[in-house]
Parts: sequence; C-alpha cells; structure tokens
Amino acid sequence: MKKIGVVLLAVTLVAGMVGCFTPFRMQYRLTLSSTEGGQVATPGEGTFTYWGGTVVNLVAEADESYCFINWTGDACACNIADINAASTSITINNDYSIIANFEELPAVQHQLAINSTEGGNVTTPGVGVFTYNERTVVNLVAEADEDYQFVEWTGNVSTIADVNATATNITMNGSYNITAKFGSVYGDYSDLLNYVIVSPEEIVLKPGTEVYPSEGEHAPLEYYSGPWPTAEELIDFYLEEVEDEESYGSDLLTLDSDMELGPFYRDGELEIKAGTAGVTLTLTGTTYVSGDTLTGSTGNDFTLELKDCTIFVASNSSDPKKALWIGGKCTVVGSGVIITIGDMYFEPNTEAGVTDPIFVMSVSGTTSVQPGGDFYGAIAGSVVEIELQPSTSINYPETEGWYNGINFPGCTL
Repeated sequence: MKKIGVVLLAVTLVAGMVGCFTPFRMQYRLTLSSTEGGQVATPGEGTFTYWGGTVVNLVAEADESYCFINWTGDACACNIADINAASTSITINNDYSIIANFEELPAVQHQLAINSTEGGNVTTPGVGVFTYNERTVVNLVAEADEDYQFVEWTGNVSTIADVNATATNITMNGSYNITAKFGSVYGDYSDLLNYVIVSPEEIVLKPGTEVYPSEGEHAPLEYYSGPWPTAEELIDFYLEEVEDEESYGSDLLTLDSDMELGPFYRDGELEIKAGTAGVTLTLTGTTYVSGDTLTGSTGNDFTLELKDCTIFVASNSSDPKKALWIGGKCTVVGSGVIITIGDMYFEPNTEAGVTDPIFVMSVSGTTSVQPGGDFYGAIAGSVVEIELQPSTSINYPETEGWYNGINFPGCTL
C-alpha cells in the first residue's frame, strides 16, 4: 500500500505542474490574432507549432491613429514576459490563443486660418479660421475679382499641393495661416509712386531745381530697376473705362463756359482751349485720347480741375512733336493722374498742394516738367527733365499712401 501511495503522489505532482513546465518533447499550437487598429507583425497572425519550452518573440504594430494596449488570451502571466509591451515574448508549454489589443487614439486637431488680399476671395472653404483633424486634406479654391488675377498662396504653404494654382489643397499636419494673394491683371506698378522722381534711364535736374526730399526714403531714384508698365497694358487699362463712350467728333474742344468732362473718348488728335477767360473744366471720369493732345497752349486762361481723375494720351509722338502738351494758359488744381505713351510737356500753372498730389508719367518718352508753381506728387518717365521757375519746388506728399486712391495699375481704386 505504501508503494501505491508514492506512485499516486508522483502523478499528482506532475499533473499540477503542467501549466508552467514543459513536458519532454511535446509540441504545442500558438494561435495569434489582433483587434481592429493593428496586427501581430512577429511571428505573424495565424496558428504556429512550437516545441515545448520554446521562447517565441511577439511584436505588435499599431496602425495610424491607433495604439497598442496589451496581450490577452488564455496564457497565464508566467508565459508572456510583459503583457503590456508591444514587443515581448512567450514561453510555449501548452496550446495558447493570444490576442493583441489596440485602441483608437483621440483625434489631433489643427486650425487653418485663411485670408485673402484685395482683388479676390477664397470661396472654398472660405475666409476665416477652421478646425480639422490631423492629416485631413482640405480643398482650397481662390477666385479673382474683375481686373484682378490670382498670384499665389503665401504663408505656411509647405503642405499646399501647388502654391500657384487657384484650386489646390493643403494637408493638415499642423496649424497653418495662409493667404490667397491677388494682383491687377495689368501688373502692380504702385512702387513707381514711392519716389519723387523715377526713371530707368536718366533724370535731368536743371539749375535752380529743388526737390524735397533730396535724399532718403522718397528721394529721386535715378536708375529704377523695378517693374515698368508697357504701353499695351496701360492702353488696355484705361480703354476699358471709356469702352461705352462714342468718339468725340472734333479735334477741337472749346470752353466757352464752365464744363464737366468724363468719361471722355477721342479717337484722334485733340486741342482743348478756352474761348472765354476764367472758365473751369472739371473732370468727372477718365479722359482718353488716342492722338496728340494740346491743352492750354492757345486761347484764354482756364482752370483744369482733375478731381481724382485721369488724363491718358495713347499717342507715342516724340520731340519735336509732343504726345501731350499742357501749357501755361491752364492752371491745374486737385489731385489726379496724367499719363502719355510718348513725350509729355507738363508746363501749366499749378495750385495743387500737399493734399492734392498729382502723378505725371510718360511711359516710353521724355517727361518734361516746368510747372508754374510748387508741384506735389510723383514724376516718372523713361527720361525725366525738370526745370523750375524761380521760388518753386518739386515735393513728395507727406501723407503716407497718398496714391492708394488714384487710378493706376496696382493702386487701390
């Protein structure tokens, strides 16, 4: 009886140790699977067979936006080295079914601030501040206003697919601030008005001429290297403003009384003179003349009130013939723009002051300025010649951004 008891005790001890010790030369099955959000990369997923006592490496890999949680199943803690580690091991001493568990991460969100410059808008998703989950691809659509064109997307543009496209997208890998930039279809030439005198070639200041300031931020810039408008651009720009006007039928406009003019279109040469002394010609819109123009050189004295309007002469005549000659029988008052393609002789009396600046420019010819009074504003030309009468001066306006309201490409209309 003692011998039988010993045998039974031995069998009982062996049976109790099966859970944590490997029987000699036994094979067991290890079944591996995973929940949504990842997979078992090592040794893989499925059922594998191992000898008892084998230590099997386990590696779990999470998908994007998920994280590994733990290993679960019917293996006791003494078989898996660390049930909370994505990379661990299991000792095989029985058949096991193990699951790698994953959990979705909370969404990471970023802000997208969208702005636009003058001349257009962002229609998709709009202008403002928007919130998106990380890695969201957001469509962007920019639309230009009339006479403007889309230039580019600026700001935090590293994840914008195409910064030069009106319709593109941005990937939200962080918080971004972007701007849709627009510009005039005729170019942006506002920098021409940042100086008293501008020329890409030559500036001639004849003796006695005084320019303020003579140096510094707004001083004359003799060799201007910035963008310069073409005759074609300016013709298109100003012709659009008189496209609904019939051509004036005569080459002579005589002022016998006060008169308002504009929008006005003359296809050909034109002379403007006063038949009665002391009358005033007030501009109420763009005056466009395609041929040589003579104003205030004959007849009686009169006043030309620019009233923030533009005189544009599309003639390309050069000395001795002039595209535009404004003579001393004309007194110019108020602010405005006077532009020619060819040579300009600007020799009127001037009563404009610091609050009434004038922009005078010849695109491809000589701008010759000899005003009978102080001049405030900016003067531009391929060649600029200035000769002042005694006790007069050329002055840059003190008001910052004075030109933002004038009718010139790139300026605010």
